[in-house]
Amino acid sequence: MTPQEFLDCYRNGEPIVLLDVRNGDEFAALRAEPAVNVPLSSLDPHAVMRQLSEQGLGDARICIICQAGPRAEAAREMFVAAGYRLIELVEGGTVGWVRQGLPFLEGPDAG
Repeated sequence: MTPQEFLDCYRNGEPIVLLDVRNGDEFAALRAEPAVNVPLSSLDPHAVMRQLSEQGLGDARICIICQAGPRAEAAREMFVAAGYRLIELVEGGTVGWVRQGLPFLEGPDAG
């Protein structure tokens, strides 16, 4: 999924979640505006899905983003291994998101 496709779905009110799997420092420095940080190093797909379900987002599309792609792919593989199939990657990662001029936040106090 391209960053713009994700943003269009999000803005149209579709049940969709953007998980950023970079570490907390990277996330705090620069992030796609609707992203939620779940670092790859502590990712538990079942816990993520339980939390989303508790928030009424149990049927949401899950999209994963990192800096440029490799960690997002590793996270998707973890979700698939845990039995979740509808997991998508955001093409180009945060780098691509920012390059396309889409909304982002900078600094730990933003947002």
